Amino acid sequence: MNGLFTPETYHVIDYDQEWDEGRKNPLFPEYEHVTAKFFNADTNTTTGSYKIGDVESGASMTLNFKTMPYANNKYNFTEPFLVYDLEAHVTHDGKVFTEHITKAEDTLKSKSVFVPWH
Repeated sequence: MNGLFTPETYHVIDYDQEWDEGRKNPLFPEYEHVTAKFFNADTNTTTGSYKIGDVESGASMTLNFKTMPYANNKYNFTEPFLVYDLEAHVTHDGKVFTEHITKAEDTLKSKSVFVPWH
């Protein structure tokens, strides 16, 4: 995949990112807590995609991603979007392949979702 896309020759063709609705995400049971339900109408997570094309190789790629709120320090300052799941669908010269770049289960082993309590 590195040989198909270079920073000098790729272009973003399309982009979409939407808020996930509700608190019913099995990856984040923290949002089922009574206090979390009181302060949060949803899980503050998003789902989106980028469509990217490379003008030299002719390859195209759709990157599907999922994000979660994440506090990276003891002060609970949250980065708005930590990508916890990232999958690439690549097409080049009639060949199609998929590569799972970041898997949710791997990310969630070392990182946990930030649940706003206020």
